[in-house]
Amino acid sequence: MTAARWSVDRLNREIALLGERGLPRDEYFAELAPRLRRVVDNDATCWHTLDPHTRLLTSDAPHELIERGIFTAETAVVAGELLVRSEYLVPDHNTFGELAARRVPVSTLDQATRGHVERSTRYRDLLEPSGIPHELRAAFVIRGRVWGAVHIARRESSGAFSQSDADALARVAPAVAHGIRASL
Repeated sequence: MTAARWSVDRLNREIALLGERGLPRDEYFAELAPRLRRVVDNDATCWHTLDPHTRLLTSDAPHELIERGIFTAETAVVAGELLVRSEYLVPDHNTFGELAARRVPVSTLDQATRGHVERSTRYRDLLEPSGIPHELRAAFVIRGRVWGAVHIARRESSGAFSQSDADALARVAPAVAHGIRASL
């Protein structure tokens, strides 16, 4: 049974309450994902923490990508290597570091490439071969420092993300950032 839909305002309140609990990082992400899904439909999420000074990835939580059959435990390791490559070693679109520097740190890959997702190394090497061609990303920033990020995936059958999906994620991003910071 599908959970009832929430308004963005309710999601924002729920995330703020969740963040106040000071849960360990993995528990916070595990409780955050289903709440987010009540507003932004998706097939899986992958959460990350980033060092607020260097913007380097410090952890990932690909549990949903594995649980929902997008990756196995073994292929998730390879996917992680491809992600790091596209974040730091080759030029790519919509990186977490790039998002963290924006006024609105949320975008779809389709928006970032102006409809030419094939221009993205991450799309060609990771997303498309994994059957998740639709990607929505956010960086979670407080006062210019990024504390975390999320990759939100949709399979072809689930369709592309809308602007309202991106807008909803942007509205809750500050609450998520505070929750990540508290979890650390």
